[in-house]
Amino acid sequence: MAILENRVIKNRIYDVPRTCSWSPRDRSWDEVDTIVVHQTDSSCRDPETQIVDTANYHISKGWCSIGYHIYIDQNGEIYQVNNLKDRGAHAGNANDYSIGIVICGDHRLRDGATNEEIIPKKQYKALIWTIAHIQNAYPQFKKILGHTTLAPKSRTCPNLHISELVADVKKKRIIKLLTTWVFLGLLFGFIISIGRKILYYN
Repeated sequence: MAILENRVIKNRIYDVPRTCSWSPRDRSWDEVDTIVVHQTDSSCRDPETQIVDTANYHISKGWCSIGYHIYIDQNGEIYQVNNLKDRGAHAGNANDYSIGIVICGDHRLRDGATNEEIIPKKQYKALIWTIAHIQNAYPQFKKILGHTTLAPKSRTCPNLHISELVADVKKKRIIKLLTTWVFLGLLFGFIISIGRKILYYN
C-alpha cells in the first residue's frame, strides 16, 4: 500500500484470481512508454467484487488474470491489480509497450461536456493523480492514449476527452513539482535557522 498526497493505492495484486503468470514483454521495461486508459463498460458495483469478476471474465477468455494494471472506482479509490512491469492483456499488440488503467462505468462521451461532467469528479481526479504519479516515478511514460486509439473503430472506450486529460495531468505534474520545491525550500530554511542558533549559542 502506498500513501501519497492523502491518496491510497490499494494493493490487490495477490488477491485477484490467477491461472498462470503473464508472459514476459518483448521489450525492456525502459521501452514501455504508453499509458492506455479504459472503461469497464459496466455499472460501478462493489470494487472488490467487480475486480474479481473482471479477472474471472478475462480468465474465461484464456488470459492469466485481469488484463489491466490499475482499477479506479467511481469514488476515486485506486487499486493496483498487476505489477506495472507485467505484460498484462488490455490493448492487443500494444501490450508490449503499455500499461492499462481502467475506470469503472458505462458512460458515454458528450460534446460540450468536460471530463469531470462525464464521470464523477472524484474518479477523474484519481485518474489524473494516478497518471501523474506513474509519470513522475517512470519518466519514460510520455504517451497517454484512450483504448479507442488502439482498438477497432467500433470501440469508443474510455469515452473521455483524451486531450483534456493530457492537459490536466500536465498541470498536476507541475503542481506536484512546485509543491516539492516549496517543501524542500522550507526544509532547507529550517535547517539553516537551526544551524545558526547552534552556532550562536556555542
